[in-house]
Amino acid sequence: FLEIGRWTEQDAAILVPRDIISIKLRDIIHADARLLEGDALSVDQSSLTGESLPVTKNLSEEVFSGSTVKKVGIIIELIVMYPIQYHKYRDGINNLLVLLIGGIPIAMPTVLSITMAICFHRLSQQGAITKCITTIEEMAGMDVLCSDKIRTLTLNKLSVDKNLIEVFSKGDEKDYVILLAARASRTENQDVIDVAIVGMLADPKEARAGIREVHFLPFNLVDKRTPLTYIDSDGNWHRSSKGAPEQILNLCNYKEDVRKRVHGMINN
Repeated sequence: FLEIGRWTEQDAAILVPRDIISIKLRDIIHADARLLEGDALSVDQSSLTGESLPVTKNLSEEVFSGSTVKKVGIIIELIVMYPIQYHKYRDGINNLLVLLIGGIPIAMPTVLSITMAICFHRLSQQGAITKCITTIEEMAGMDVLCSDKIRTLTLNKLSVDKNLIEVFSKGDEKDYVILLAARASRTENQDVIDVAIVGMLADPKEARAGIREVHFLPFNLVDKRTPLTYIDSDGNWHRSSKGAPEQILNLCNYKEDVRKRVHGMINN
């Protein structure tokens, strides 16, 4: 604690905003503060944010009350204190938010389990029985549910209707489009969409026949497509992608009228 130009040891309870303190390895930071002098600081914030690894803090960045210093000593300036220490209530808002957020990682598993159980019970009261409790979470992220006209999933199997396939590039046939989509698939992952598309081929081995796979990116919720980079028998490089229509359209140079046609097919 810096007091009138000299360092002294004081109780953390008397600290107020604008005080200057020095911290060292394994010190617990007792108030939100801003780094003023010294080298980069490694801080353990796991009790606040749930992060498993220490976080690096540089000069002018903030550190938070309850953090533990893991590396390097530094001089810091206090910026926020609890309102219980007789300071303005607004000065403690940041600390209160940190405490609230800090409790989330600890309570999250319990809260999620209880929430899922309540949803499971309510669905059962409406006649919907689920075999797996995680199905509720998956249903919450669903945009389209495909079913037959009597609203039941009788076969539990997806299929592709070749008659509904529309080709927008001149000179290409539907069979070639299906082949490219099958190349951007992997049946070993047991993905239902990949299995349905590869099943359109006369022989599933055609999907990899005559090509050498370079890189395959499985489907994820960010890219929303599965691209395959491959080399053909002549040594030429290609990339084939299948996925959400909007994502595929963004990869193409089609005019606006093609986009409207695609969106019209989706909406219908």
